[in-house]
Amino acid sequence: MSAYCLCYFPTIALTNSLTLRHRTDTGRDFPLIRVFGTLGWIAIGVTIGRPKVETSAVTFLLAAGASVVMSLLSLTLPHTPPPSRGQSVTLRRVLGLDALVMFKRPSFAIFAVASILACIPLTFYFSFTDAYLNSLHVPNAAGKMALGQASEVVMMLPMPFILRRVSVRSILIMGLLA
Repeated sequence: MSAYCLCYFPTIALTNSLTLRHRTDTGRDFPLIRVFGTLGWIAIGVTIGRPKVETSAVTFLLAAGASVVMSLLSLTLPHTPPPSRGQSVTLRRVLGLDALVMFKRPSFAIFAVASILACIPLTFYFSFTDAYLNSLHVPNAAGKMALGQASEVVMMLPMPFILRRVSVRSILIMGLLA
């Protein structure tokens, strides 16, 4: 499982950056892409929750199958050279140390720290809530957990209109308080 996660998790950032690099208007397109990602999360929650396979090895087989399909689909993507192609490769660039200068901006530093802190309870939620609900014999626990993502979709759809009136900082503060 650890080996799988070490191989899979970096692909999330890679697919996001490739997707956004090939969009003409990322500000317009990203919310829709994000909504469809959440709808996919809901679909798999319902898929494993209804037939009651969420506590069996079937979930890992579904994940393996989805990974094979995703890897085959990735072979059809357009050639996308890195933006720094032709520049010298340094250890500083490989480790991403140049990005650390962004922490000099207080707004970015606060955003990064708040994001990390917000991810701590999420880790416990995604790791243990399904097992906890199943130990309480809650039927279709994964499907019920997908309701959280449904509320996310409901909130993401009006987000472009909300961002015209409220700052990102205010939205993040409200989210952390909630």
